[in-house]
Parts: sequence; structure tokens; C-alpha cells
Amino acid sequence: VSPTTAEHVRQELGDRIDAVLDGGPCTVGLESTILDLSGAEPRILRPGMLDAKCLGQVLGRTPRLAARSEGPRASGRLASHYAPATPLELVDPASLKSRLSAAPARIAVLTVGNRTADSTSAAAIRPMPDDPEAYARVLYARLRELDLAGFELILVERPPGEPAWAAIHDRLQRAAAGREVYDG
Repeated sequence: VSPTTAEHVRQELGDRIDAVLDGGPCTVGLESTILDLSGAEPRILRPGMLDAKCLGQVLGRTPRLAARSEGPRASGRLASHYAPATPLELVDPASLKSRLSAAPARIAVLTVGNRTADSTSAAAIRPMPDDPEAYARVLYARLRELDLAGFELILVERPPGEPAWAAIHDRLQRAAAGREVYDG
């Protein structure tokens, strides 16, 4: 899980570095969009919070999302990336309640907005913002918090499917790679 605060950097690097400059928490939270301009058409190699529409306004044409097999190797393009050590599963909102009833006792749940998971089995329920920018800003910090707390599983309610959520979906899918997605 990518560091978003100076403390996260200290936790990862420990005494391998002499100092960390602390400019406060990351204002965006997710890593930047990686755009490939080396070919005839612009391609997004890794989505970030600057989406294709926004980039298209600057470029004069909208870039397309590159397939995983396309383009140069770039950070964050592996199928499994940005993952906590604790297994993470993406769950559709309609399936969350039934998934909770089948989950181990020590689980954490990230929900979207003010919704709360309706289950007494969830050890920790953490509502996430329902705004994509705010969600992105706190996602990695929340995953780190839950990862360090010793849960057996982190369930993440799948966020809305609108384009503004594309980078968040990308990071969550990579964090859950190798895990079964529960569809009810």
C-alpha cells in the first residue's frame, strides 16, 4: 500500500534513511495518472485522478486506456499491486450483507458514504467518503490502518461505477488481485 504520510514512509524505510521531510498528508492520495505520448495516439498506462476527459481537454483528443499487455512497463501496472498483507475482497453493495455473514470473525469493512454494514460479525466498519476525490485521499491510509490491526480479511464495498471513480477501481482491483470477488 503506497505511503501517503511521512509516518508511512518512516514505517516502511525505518533506519535505512536519515530523515523524512514532512509536508503533511498527500492531497490526492492515489498515485498520478501515467500517460504515454510516445505513439500516434495518447494512452493512459495507469489511471489517476486526472481522467481521460480532463487530459483530452489539454491534449485536444481523449486518450484511451491502454490494455495491460500494451505499452512500456510502468509503475503500478502489475495485476496485483497496492495490496495490503491482509487479504482484500471487493464486494458489490447488494452482496455485502450476505458476504458478511459468511466471513471470518475478525474482518474489517470499508463502505461507501454513510452506509453501514448491517452485521454484528464485522469487527470494524469504516465508512469511506462518497466523493471520489475524498475517497482517494484517505484510501491508502485506511488500508494501512486496517492492515496493521490484525484482521483476517478486509471487505471493500465496490464504489460507484462512474468515470470519476476509475482510478479508485483500478487500485482496488489490483489490491484484491488473486482473491475471489464475491457476487452473491
